[in-house]
Amino acid sequence: MTIARVSHDVAAPSGDSRLLGRLARWAVRLSVVCGTASAVSVAIIAIAYTVGVESAVEDTRLAWFLGLMALTGFVGSFAAFLTAIVATVKHEPWTAVWLPLCLFPALLGLLVLGEALWWE
Repeated sequence: MTIARVSHDVAAPSGDSRLLGRLARWAVRLSVVCGTASAVSVAIIAIAYTVGVESAVEDTRLAWFLGLMALTGFVGSFAAFLTAIVATVKHEPWTAVWLPLCLFPALLGLLVLGEALWWE
């Protein structure tokens, strides 16, 4: 009986592995863009209220734009969340997928707490 050496190189599956990598990358990129948009809009409104020029961000086109930017960030983070779930279910080994999995629940918690405690 002869013993043959087994190579340590494992062949990569030739299926949709590139697609899975793209899903995870899209989820992370989308969550970064949407999280930044939401953070910028909330920061501008918070600065306006802190400085005392809340009339600049109330009932103006700027307020409409900032609200739309925050809403777009929230909806986009939900899309990134769903994409990250699909990438995780497909066993995507990229560790940065935690970002979209955490961003949407954080924005949702901010929205719920803000509506319940701060906003009228």
